[in-house]
Amino acid sequence: MNTSNRLKSRIITMHLSIAILCFYGISFCQNTASDCFEIKYLDFFGLDKIERHEWTEDELDELIASDNTESQNRTNFLIPFIVWQLKEFHPNCNKSPNRTKFDKFVKLYFKIRMQNNSNVRDQNIEEQLALIRDDFYTQLNDDKLLPYMRYTMDDGPLYGEIPKVIPKSKSPQSVETNFGKIILIKTSNRVFLLAKDTQNKIIWSRIMTGANPTRYLRNLNFVPNSVEVTSLSTIIHLQTSERLKLYLRPDGKFIYYAHSW
Repeated sequence: MNTSNRLKSRIITMHLSIAILCFYGISFCQNTASDCFEIKYLDFFGLDKIERHEWTEDELDELIASDNTESQNRTNFLIPFIVWQLKEFHPNCNKSPNRTKFDKFVKLYFKIRMQNNSNVRDQNIEEQLALIRDDFYTQLNDDKLLPYMRYTMDDGPLYGEIPKVIPKSKSPQSVETNFGKIILIKTSNRVFLLAKDTQNKIIWSRIMTGANPTRYLRNLNFVPNSVEVTSLSTIIHLQTSERLKLYLRPDGKFIYYAHSW
């Protein structure tokens, strides 16, 4: 099992444990975030709802030593977890931060980013954290990079096919959003999704395909309470025989979708 899969398995186990504790009403489901050093957009990754799971120095050493050259995006899903952990090293959050462990987190962060961190080694913790936070925000604004930063076992990112013509329908499905609405139109062999703004202008449209881009999805429906709003993205939940999640910017701009297997 490669490093990425091992870490995904480890995180799955952690999340399952937390879900069980939350089910029984134990305090792990409480939001423990503080404003000692603000990190925005953690709610998009679900990190605002779970107790922090501290990585050991041995785990950090294993990750730093791992081969990450196969694919640039192989372990980008770890970036939000690293930034979340680094927050607690800020002197406003921790009066006696472990500098050795902090340096290992920073080294791992820049390893995943495939960047040299030699220019930040002489900076103090506050300066390094400010730089990493700004870099983190830059990644979140990158539509091509963002899909690889959200932890998931689903197929994706998927982008569908841009239609030349959008068919008319007497009974389309639709859901209201902050930016307008999402409309779903079915034909005999295709499913079309489109977003409209509050002025009824089309923002984007797609023919929905599966993980195999030549396979068109033929059955797709909104689920109850299908619109989830986070600080970074509006997420639309749909259902085929499996789950499908559509990720949009707050203004309705299409980013990607992911299809459960």
